[in-house]
Amino acid sequence: LGIGSGIGAIFGAPLGGAVLAASIVYREDFDYRALVPGFITSGTAYAVYGSILGFQPLFGTVVTGYVFDPAQLGWFVLIGIVSAAIGYAYARVFYGTVALTGRLPGGIVVKPALGGLAVGLLALVVPQILGSGYGWVQLAAAEATLSAFPLWIVLVLPLAKILATSLSIGTGGSGGIFGPGIVIGAFVGAAIWRLAELTGLPGIPDGPGVFVVVAMMACFGSVAHAPLAVMIMVAEMTNSFAVLPGAMITVGIAYLLISRTPVSIYRAQRLNRLSDSAI
Repeated sequence: LGIGSGIGAIFGAPLGGAVLAASIVYREDFDYRALVPGFITSGTAYAVYGSILGFQPLFGTVVTGYVFDPAQLGWFVLIGIVSAAIGYAYARVFYGTVALTGRLPGGIVVKPALGGLAVGLLALVVPQILGSGYGWVQLAAAEATLSAFPLWIVLVLPLAKILATSLSIGTGGSGGIFGPGIVIGAFVGAAIWRLAELTGLPGIPDGPGVFVVVAMMACFGSVAHAPLAVMIMVAEMTNSFAVLPGAMITVGIAYLLISRTPVSIYRAQRLNRLSDSAI
């Protein structure tokens, strides 16, 4: 409940936070008993937080005037496949860095310092990896600003953000993995839109916002094993509920692919409620 209400308040997604509270504990299950308490705690946290800092969506309104187009089905499938691959890479690289850091010499000060140094060097090449990245997501969601990015930056940024997150948090630094996961997914969608625009194939939206939002949902929702919660959260964060029909396809495909692997970005997750009763 604490995780769901905290994330729901901070990211301006109270309903998604409540659903997250019921789904984040298990990889293959849903704790319906936590849902109603989650509504209360997440709604209360959102009310308190918003009364101080405001109730605007975190990313503003990313998608406006969108109507689902069946011609985009192929693109939604492609985004789901790519998002699952990037989400898988995110978890493996992050925990690989954690494991490697544990074997290296140095204390709790030296290791994060070296990780920060590595992030700084990487930022000399890809400065967009610094900070939360939320501002870059807003730029990536608009055609005019995304087109101003060099194509290689858009293509490299998801992997560079994975590496930067692993080098900072994975070496012992302070921070979360939800926010970076959302940024990584956003640039997966932005990269696919830029490449799709070059092909001239049918079904490409007029702007990148739709691809950005559904990839945010699919990339982190799949590897967190919380597809419904993250889908609702991103819709609230971007005020883009119109994309949900296509997002259901994208998130569903990404989750089915990830669920065939033992990978999760939250390693403490239990398998299901039956595994609890066996303990």
